[in-house]
Amino acid sequence: MVQRGFQVVVLTANRGYEARPVILCEVSKGAAAEVSALLQGRGYILCDGSKPSSERVPLHRAPWSTVAFPRERAGANGRVQLRSESA
Repeated sequence: MVQRGFQVVVLTANRGYEARPVILCEVSKGAAAEVSALLQGRGYILCDGSKPSSERVPLHRAPWSTVAFPRERAGANGRVQLRSESA
């Protein structure tokens, strides 16, 4: 689903949704604080999607190319990896 400029609206509209998908989104600087708070408040770890998985570290603020992983997908070191990258 592509929702340019409406990240906060889309994220708050799905409150009753039980699935915990990996979320890929572009986050503008103006929305970064609110999107970060929403995702982290729901137990997501934010990473920079423009970096290879070997260089991804948890971030406090959503970057432009945000990849948000459910916390339960993180390893002991807090790092996360897409399944397709683990081979």
